Amino acid sequence: MLRPAHRILRRLRALFRGADVDRELSDEIRLHVELEADELVRSRGVSPEEARRLALLAFGGVERYRDEHRDARGIRWIDQRLQDIRYAIRGLKNRPGFTFAVVLTLALGIGANAAMFSIVDRLLFRAPPMMRHPALAHRVVVSTTLRGEENIGTYIPYARFLDITQQTHSFSHTALFTEVPLAVGSAAEAREMQIGVVTPGFFGFFDAQPVVGRYFTDAENAPPQGSPVVVLGYGFWESQFGAAHNVIGQQLQIGATTYTVIGVAPRGFTGL
Repeated sequence: MLRPAHRILRRLRALFRGADVDRELSDEIRLHVELEADELVRSRGVSPEEARRLALLAFGGVERYRDEHRDARGIRWIDQRLQDIRYAIRGLKNRPGFTFAVVLTLALGIGANAAMFSIVDRLLFRAPPMMRHPALAHRVVVSTTLRGEENIGTYIPYARFLDITQQTHSFSHTALFTEVPLAVGSAAEAREMQIGVVTPGFFGFFDAQPVVGRYFTDAENAPPQGSPVVVLGYGFWESQFGAAHNVIGQQLQIGATTYTVIGVAPRGFTGL
């Protein structure tokens, strides 16, 4: 009986040197058939052609014997899969238009899945970069019940935010955050960008000290309008201001309002 290691080696040889193994098997079958045919010629006196026919009948079918031999080697299913792959490749080569459509469909499907996973991973599984205590940070939503039906809103008015901050003791730190598309720049240089609108407490959730300048203060957030000040993202600071440290105090038009630059967030900081 073969030991497991010997069986594995035999199967690997049969898999990677299948042509040699099949050639040896064919030689062995031919030898058996020839010996049986010679015996029939000597013992019965039949012609060589008839003897070969009778020998093949007695052997029981060459292809069946080969299949049994492949089963014993444990690689028949691999051979079948390889034959299926070769047949599929030949079919695709003969139909280039169909092949292009299949490849394009697969590429789009894989790309879409990868993109969707990166979005889900970023939003649901991976904490935002530089957040101090991700396990303790939560998004707050407000639900209302009207005529017995509960509705969960994604928007919290500023007055409700003040109520939550001042009248609850469940949170040690609170901040508002939203994103709005606004035109940044003036005249022909203006282009639409996603702007983060935050309260001063927002940056307290992160261990992200500004590269230059500072972040917002509570005084700049005083109702009804607050102060028109802005903190730049690191990439925007590099591309639009050449990473100049004298950017503090410069003016930047965002939407219909002109804001004063007071700081620059560090590299890699993306907020939420």
